[in-house]
Amino acid sequence: MSSDAPVLPLLETAEGQRIELVGDGPIAKSSRLVLRGQEWASMERAQDAGSHLADVLALVLVGQRVGVEAWARRPGGRFFAAGLRMLEKQVGQRVLEDSPGLSVYETNPPARFASTGAVTLVRGAAAGSIVASFRKLAELRIELTERERIAIDLFNAAFFETAADTRLLTHVMAIEALLEPIPRPAESVALVEEFLGMVQRSSLSQAERDSLSGSLRWLRQESIRSAGRRLVRERLGEAIYSKQSAQRFFDYCYELRSRIVHGGDIRKARDEAAAAAAQLELFVADLLISRFIRSGRKEDPSVPETK
Repeated sequence: MSSDAPVLPLLETAEGQRIELVGDGPIAKSSRLVLRGQEWASMERAQDAGSHLADVLALVLVGQRVGVEAWARRPGGRFFAAGLRMLEKQVGQRVLEDSPGLSVYETNPPARFASTGAVTLVRGAAAGSIVASFRKLAELRIELTERERIAIDLFNAAFFETAADTRLLTHVMAIEALLEPIPRPAESVALVEEFLGMVQRSSLSQAERDSLSGSLRWLRQESIRSAGRRLVRERLGEAIYSKQSAQRFFDYCYELRSRIVHGGDIRKARDEAAAAAAQLELFVADLLISRFIRSGRKEDPSVPETK
């Protein structure tokens, strides 16, 4: 993140609260970044604002394609109360645990934080672009769904995978987390129910009947691929990725995922994954933020075409 300052001012609200991104040194060289805000009148208002602004930052970093190892992925509770008291005696100041996620606390008396981990960034982004995106999104009513939170978590996790095929699989999982398949047409559901009845009346073993019935019940809803195409059409419209429409690019990546996971020419599929993974990263980022801000993306000429 291109800032040599240790603190990057992001926003000052109409009520006077200051929102900052704070590093453990110059922002550009920090391995640990904290989103900090202050001057709320109550714990409740601070809690609400903190949750909102954390979601804003998550979307900003997705949009900038900056992978973050968020502390929400780490276990908490590493310090016992006695350990914190011991640290307070050593530094002569109130000490709080730097626990995962949002922390709301009184600023008087001043506090220091104890932690055993850090946030790691793996992609650079212009500080000015981060600030502009943060301010734009902070004006909106951001309410991430649980599916979107899981997808963002998977999107971030992909940055810490070294192999291109693993990154591709993780990004496809992020897309799947967003999907909500809808029921098939009534005629199709009726046919599935007829098949289910035939299975239950058959002479097959109970275990086999249960297995077939379980598979058939999934057919009451549209397929994952169909749900994916619908989501892509709704969110990305006519956007182009790797010289393909968004829907065709999704189909290609989903097929590539199936070839890697379920067999076939694994070596060829992995080679193709190396070419597709970068565009898929961009694709998933746009898919996540497009509900709030449309990218209007048409093409990234720096990325080679997939076959």
